Amino acid sequence: MKAMPARLMLLAACLLAAVRVVALAEDEGPAPQQAEAPDVVRMAEVVLDGTTARGKILHEDDEMIRIESVDGSTIGYRKDRITGLRRYAVSPASFHEQRGDYRHERAADAPDALAELTKARQAYQRALVLAESEADRARIQAKLQTLEAEGKERHEEAVRQEALAKAREETELARLAKQLTQEKLAALEQQGQDIVQLTRHLNDLEQKVRLLGATVERLERRIEELDDDLDRLDRLDRVFITNTVFLNLQRDHERLKRDVDRLEREMRRP
Repeated sequence: MKAMPARLMLLAACLLAAVRVVALAEDEGPAPQQAEAPDVVRMAEVVLDGTTARGKILHEDDEMIRIESVDGSTIGYRKDRITGLRRYAVSPASFHEQRGDYRHERAADAPDALAELTKARQAYQRALVLAESEADRARIQAKLQTLEAEGKERHEEAVRQEALAKAREETELARLAKQLTQEKLAALEQQGQDIVQLTRHLNDLEQKVRLLGATVERLERRIEELDDDLDRLDRLDRVFITNTVFLNLQRDHERLKRDVDRLEREMRRP
């Protein structure tokens, strides 16, 4: 058997060494995964129906992923429905700084701006504690100073607006009180005029009643006179009275009684 060339022997030795390394690796099992650093926040960017959402990963498995956005809300996504998923990591200081930025921007249009500024300050303070470099601390500190100045300005503006609203309310109350007083005075004046007119009307009625009473008295006296005349005529044996004259007297007597009755009814009317 011929001796193998030196180059061929070297190649065979290298192959044998490689096989031994592979076999040793298979015996030892898969290499352990490197433990994730505890000072990072795992983040995810999820795309669903053209809308992108970013937030801290709270839970993830083969089917679901749940994230917490910078506004503190949480939402879960089914992985079979999302169209894009990107994972990344940020430092805890950066995460809280982003929350502070979000609250600071939101304060511009929020109904309760002071509450949003308070939440922004709390987030910046956490970020300042967790910051790892002087540059990060200086940047966050500058944001806190800006936030403090803006919060002071907004507080002063809120105080001014409150004082202005109170002044407007007091002015409106004074106007309403004045208007109510004027209305009461006008009502009292109208009542006085109504009383004067009513008094005049009552005086007129009393005068009419007196006139009607006098008329009734005259008619009653006339009736009595007619009654006396009739009695005298009845007692006169020698006086010839025609039926026509007697009937005329009776008709006059009845007509006068009717007039008296009518006047009495008019007097009793309200």
